[in-house]
Amino acid sequence: MIDEQAKDKIKEFFQQELLPQRNHLGKVRGNFFATRFDRESPTYFRDKEQGVLQPAEMEGPECRLPAELEQKLAEMWQGQGYPELAALAPALARLAELLQAGEEPDAEVSPLIYVMF
Repeated sequence: MIDEQAKDKIKEFFQQELLPQRNHLGKVRGNFFATRFDRESPTYFRDKEQGVLQPAEMEGPECRLPAELEQKLAEMWQGQGYPELAALAPALARLAELLQAGEEPDAEVSPLIYVMF
């Protein structure tokens, strides 16, 4: 369960960091996704640039430590041409660390779960 302090930090990050970047990138690069109907658009269909994706292309990199997450997010977004998003990587890594520090799972099985073994 996420405690109230973590919820507040997530909300603060969303409102103070993520939304301004979304608004900035929307103005500079246009919308990533259509958010409303455009009568002038002949179609919303876009051809794929690449035919078949490999399994590795559909998976994110594994990160065991917040520092790894920060580095890999920054590298990914820099490589995609989004230095604005790469600047958010340290804050996202701190949020991930905050969320990771939750309670350890209890050894008790809930009576609402059917045990299969």
